[in-house]
Amino acid sequence: MPVDDKLKNKYFSKIRDPERGELSYQAKQQLKDLIDFRKANLLETPYPIPEKMDCVFCRNVIIYFDKQTQKKIFENFEAVLKDRGLLVIGHSETLFGISESYKFLGHTVYQKKPVI
Repeated sequence: MPVDDKLKNKYFSKIRDPERGELSYQAKQQLKDLIDFRKANLLETPYPIPEKMDCVFCRNVIIYFDKQTQKKIFENFEAVLKDRGLLVIGHSETLFGISESYKFLGHTVYQKKPVI
């Protein structure tokens, strides 16, 4: 999903990746201050998260679990995400056939469906 140039310039700085020499982006401090980074054991619930989250990033991890465990992890994410919260997974991962609680938005981004 492309980021609007105005938002990109406001919240990110262009940097050169020191390992690959490619141009990349790094979050500016004002954006980092709005983010609460958390680590959790994906299989232990409840997660130690005091309030619902806007977005969960879990990239390139799910592929190492069997389908039943993947289903449980996605249910755990559902419990901590706000309605319409975003879940970002890796390119080689999918929720297809595992969870119907999320709407596919494109590439690796899913949105939690609101509870009706």
